[in-house]
Order: sequence, then structure tokens, then C-alpha cells
Amino acid sequence: MSIPMLVSTNLNDLRKKEGQRRRRSNLAKLKNENSELRHTIQALRKEISKLRTSRPSTPPPSPTKIFFDHVSPNAKKRAILRLKDEDLPRGTPQQIRNKFGINISKNNLSSKTSQSTLKSQIEAFLCRDDITKLCPDKKKQVDGQQVRYCLNNMKILHQQFELETSIDVDYVTFTRHVPPYIQKPNHDSWGTCLCIVCLNPQLKYEKIQQLKHKYSNIKNFMNSAPTDLYDLVSDEMKIKEFKDNLAELEKEKIVVTFCEWQKKKIPDYKAPISTKVPMSLLMKEFVQKFLSEIDVSSFFY
Repeated sequence: MSIPMLVSTNLNDLRKKEGQRRRRSNLAKLKNENSELRHTIQALRKEISKLRTSRPSTPPPSPTKIFFDHVSPNAKKRAILRLKDEDLPRGTPQQIRNKFGINISKNNLSSKTSQSTLKSQIEAFLCRDDITKLCPDKKKQVDGQQVRYCLNNMKILHQQFELETSIDVDYVTFTRHVPPYIQKPNHDSWGTCLCIVCLNPQLKYEKIQQLKHKYSNIKNFMNSAPTDLYDLVSDEMKIKEFKDNLAELEKEKIVVTFCEWQKKKIPDYKAPISTKVPMSLLMKEFVQKFLSEIDVSSFFY
């Protein structure tokens, strides 16, 4: 009975020793793997630190921003205008500005914008021929500048300036920067009326003056005509003779291209705007229109 028990005890001891040997082997293997991993991590950390020291201080630009920077200015402007018209959620304009560098907010006048720059922009706008007109009397000057008369109300000009330049400036600031030689016209200061009824026949008269250099039949009676329609209308004999000569031109097969002032309703404007419109008419239609305008304007001269 003692022999089987001894054999059983020996087998258990052998199993324990084998288990301990395997555990020691596995632990040694895990320690080696752990040590190798630590060495690998240290090597990778050294490489990362080298990369961090060698990389540029500024991050690389976004591919989206590079794409937008290479879009043509006109295409970018059209896209910005379309985005401005959209009813975007709050905070979206700021996100677009941060990501793409595009400002779709209303262009308020920056505090950094100098008053002299604003003044020069307003002055350049008001000196345009479609905004103001030079006074015929060259002796009328203010600060060495020939007087110019506004063709529209100052409030309308203020609205037009804001729409064309995208500069948000209040009406008081706008009028404060209007040069002194830009004036509101009246009948006495102008010498003649500035309304469309009087300006349009004057433009047609100037067109006839130009055509005399091209057509001999016009040159025959325009050589003796005064340079200003006012001087012609004020003389009954001369204006009658001029009308008769003008009526003779109805037979000519000539297309006349000219400009005339018209009142037009433009979006975002509260009142109709005086706009210079190019036109082309046959000489017969041009003469008939001119004669009717002369008859009406004679009451204003």
C-alpha cells in the first residue's frame, strides 16, 4: 500500500515543478518583450522630438484655403455676394472667415480707415460726370475749383455711394465730407435749368454740333449757330431758322447715337434716379424728338 502512495506523491511534485518552470519561462519571455517595447517607445519618442524640432513654426496651409486663394477675384466676389444674400445661421459668417479667410459680413467702415481716405473717395464719387455737372461759368470757383452742381438729391447720392462702394457711412458723415465746390443748383446760379426737360435738348444740340464735322448739309447751317442752345432759344428769329433747317434733315437716312437723361426706378433706391441712357434713332425720329423738346424747354429759358 505504501508504494502507490509514493508514486502518486512523486507525480504531484513533478507536475508542480513543471508548472513552476513554465511560469518562470513565460515571465522571462514577457519581461524580454516588455523591455523590447520600452526600448522601441524610447526610440520613437526620440524621433518625435526630432521631428517637432525640425518642423516649421507655422502649420501648413489648409488645402481648402489654397484652393480659394487661387480662385479668380471676380468668381470670389460673386460667391461672397451670393453668401451675403443667404439667411445664414448665427455664427456661420465667423466660421467661414476663420476657415477660408473670407468676410461675408457687412463691410462696416473700419476705425483704422483714415478720414482723409474717406474724404477722397467721396470727392472722387461726386466729381463723376453722371453725379455732378460743371457750371458753365468757369469764373464760378470755390477754393480754386470750378463749381459743380449735383444732378440728384444729396440723400439719393448718399445711398448710391454706399451701394457702389460697399462702405457703411452715415448721412451726416457723408455730407460733412462733401467738398465746398459741390453745390445744390438753383436757376439763378446755373444760368439755365438743370432739369431733364432742359438738359436733354442741350445734349441733342451738342450732338448736332458734332455731326457738322461729318455731314456738309449740317455744317452749312450749324457754322453760324451759337455754341449754347440757350443763346439760340432766346432769339426768336434764330430759333425759327434753326427749326426750319433741322426739319430738312428728316430726309436723311442717318442713324444718330446719343445720350439723354431719364428718370429710372432702381432697386434699393427710394426715389427714381436720373440716369444717362444711350440711344440710337433715325435722323427723322431724332429731329422730331429734338423739335418737341425745344418747344417745351423754351418755357424754361
